[in-house]
Amino acid sequence: MIGDAPRSPHTRVPGWLENDEENAIVENARAIPEYGLAINIGVEYGRSMSDFVKYMPATAKVYGVDIAPLEAYTKNLLEAKLDPPPLIPGNSADPDTLKLVKKLIKTRSIDLLFIDGDHSYNGTLADLNIWTPLVKVGGKLLIHDVAVGPSPEHPTHVPHELHHDVRRAIDVWKSQSGDNWQVVKAVHTLLILERIH
Repeated sequence: MIGDAPRSPHTRVPGWLENDEENAIVENARAIPEYGLAINIGVEYGRSMSDFVKYMPATAKVYGVDIAPLEAYTKNLLEAKLDPPPLIPGNSADPDTLKLVKKLIKTRSIDLLFIDGDHSYNGTLADLNIWTPLVKVGGKLLIHDVAVGPSPEHPTHVPHELHHDVRRAIDVWKSQSGDNWQVVKAVHTLLILERIH
């Protein structure tokens, strides 16, 4: 399947992102502060990780979490002449995976959380409930594969069935998290939120 995945115009690493979505990831990676921290849930081939590595400050750290890390991840980043960041193998919804990440980040808060993991309702809701409390006020949450409907760039877009599950999980989570988060914008199927409380 890797041969079918489109390649990034920024890094040439393959992955399932539209170019406008990736441009939004790049924009947010550039906004990570010096010595900042990003967590990428759902790494697959490494396209989003390559954007973090290439565009966030050199002093910032990014960690990836994936249930089934592919050998292609490391190969793709090395081919792009990028140093592959640490990858934590495990289910992002498993508290033991969270414990592993907390050992690495210690007491640091997350500046940018990118969720592109389990696209089921339960999996997405678990990721939101487990990981978003670690995001600092002013930090960003980027969620991929959200049913957001047609846009000027994609006027005929019809969301995939799983995108509706992701959207439903976000709506439930947002209703439970009160007014802590505000939507910044949606780019195709990428929803960007900021923690305000």
